[in-house]
Amino acid sequence: VFIDIAFGTQETTLTIPALKDMNVIVLPEKLLSIDEYAFSGINAEAVIVPEGCLEIGAYAFAECEKLRYIRIPKSVTKIAENAFDGCRGVVLDIRLN
Repeated sequence: VFIDIAFGTQETTLTIPALKDMNVIVLPEKLLSIDEYAFSGINAEAVIVPEGCLEIGAYAFAECEKLRYIRIPKSVTKIAENAFDGCRGVVLDIRLN
């Protein structure tokens, strides 16, 4: 299941290229939470959050101007409202099953 959640107004459709063509960060499998400001300002284009992670904290990915895609597993039950502040056009791929 793929869900496109827009942050801000978007006039055109965002197309996500294959991950193999992107600067991707795959977070460690044992990660339980992503703390406040943990990845603020990084230059990655894509982030893969592992199954088992429970929450994404405030401003965790704030001001990541190049971030276009983040895969979030079903285990994540809490995402801070401002976790993606300053990210334009980021697409959240939230896994529901």
